[in-house]
Amino acid sequence: MRIIKAITLLALVAVVLAECWTCGAGWTHWYSLGWSQPSNGDRCQCVQNKVTTTKAPATTKSLATIKATTTTKSTTTTTTKSPTTTITTKATTTTTKSPSTVARNCWSCGPGYSHWYDLGMNEPADPCACIATTAPTVVPTSAGSATTTTKSPSSTSKTTTTTTTAAPTTRLAQLLAAMTPSSTSTGSVSFSAGVGSYSPWNPPPSSLVSTLLDNLVTNTKYKTIMTYSVDATTTQLAQAKGLKVLGIIYIVPGTDNTALINAAITVAKAYPDTIVGLACGNEQGSNYGLVQSVVDAVAQCATMLRAASVTQPIGVIDTYYAWCSHDEANCKTAWTAVSQYADWIGLNDYMFYDNWYSGVYPCNTPTTSPATQLANYKRVANLYGKPVIQTEFGWAASGSVQANSITGQSCSTASEANQKTMIQGVIDLYRTNNIPCNTFEAYREPWKGSSDSDPERFFGVCLGVSPWTCSNAPQ
Repeated sequence: MRIIKAITLLALVAVVLAECWTCGAGWTHWYSLGWSQPSNGDRCQCVQNKVTTTKAPATTKSLATIKATTTTKSTTTTTTKSPTTTITTKATTTTTKSPSTVARNCWSCGPGYSHWYDLGMNEPADPCACIATTAPTVVPTSAGSATTTTKSPSSTSKTTTTTTTAAPTTRLAQLLAAMTPSSTSTGSVSFSAGVGSYSPWNPPPSSLVSTLLDNLVTNTKYKTIMTYSVDATTTQLAQAKGLKVLGIIYIVPGTDNTALINAAITVAKAYPDTIVGLACGNEQGSNYGLVQSVVDAVAQCATMLRAASVTQPIGVIDTYYAWCSHDEANCKTAWTAVSQYADWIGLNDYMFYDNWYSGVYPCNTPTTSPATQLANYKRVANLYGKPVIQTEFGWAASGSVQANSITGQSCSTASEANQKTMIQGVIDLYRTNNIPCNTFEAYREPWKGSSDSDPERFFGVCLGVSPWTCSNAPQ
């Protein structure tokens, strides 16, 4: 949707000691040194007592025995980043030789993972990064490109090839199945509990969240919810009620999203069967533009998730306008600087708002909108060659009518009947074509907009006040 949604920021408020690695001899956890935060975003970071730090991969809980010959080098210069400054010092450093290079006092990688230097890759930000050997991880080298460098077995020359990431096929299939309408399901629906007097700044109690989820299970056919944060409370409640979750990590370009991403990792790993997918951001390209800060935020999110070995497929969500590189009339240029990090593409597309702003389309009525939306979906799917989920679509049930800013037509009449017609039409069409989709949204949210004349308050298929009637939920 072409507005900035409220951002729910999650912060890590404590380090749970029992979840951290046991540091090896000569190493100490950052918090034991009195630091206010780790220097590399790893909440279990071990710091060498003399200065040098390193990071353990999230798949390993203890320091493994390094099976290699060790040699000692003296008076080598080591540059190490502390939380606030860069310190250059001389120290005696023990290094470990691997078959092709000198290791860096790193932990052994878990099964199915190898250190980046054993794969001949360019050095990432984490000097001890473990890379999945069954699903190559993209290492960004510049804006709009990503390369993996491998060494030839018979020479020291390097061959550079462009690669894309890939989630395990079974997990990706599970995500797509959870989002696709069937004879017994209407797919997924956006869930935000800003009903009644509640809002992102005044969140509801968990008892009300539970009631709202129960209402969806009882009075609709939605089997999956898409949430705009990855929080343990909603996920745990969804699990208890048999619902699946697609969680959006609401990263903000130009800021440090490390704590937010780490919090999402913790929840995703705690509920691997309930959370079927993760998204790095929502409508960043639409809200901020196709700029490097957006690329950097998505890259950080996707890289951290894969380094932590989350099993959920990772996607990026944006509008049709953004995925078409701001050329919706032709939609022939892909935004690859961001899409390279995604296992799947999330497409938000609203005929209701296209009737306000776009000069490309003729008037889209509630009955003709589903076919137009399907055509847009197919353009994006063909352009990117990756699985695409229709992550947002919908129609307002109330609010004022705004004429198209270019054509002057007034086509988006908000009404209960039009909302029901349009959403049911999309579900029927996507069910026939086996296309994964998510309705926006479950409940109407009175906190949005400045008055009841703003349609943004009325996209929910269920009322935003008790008894939460879901008269417009599709069948």
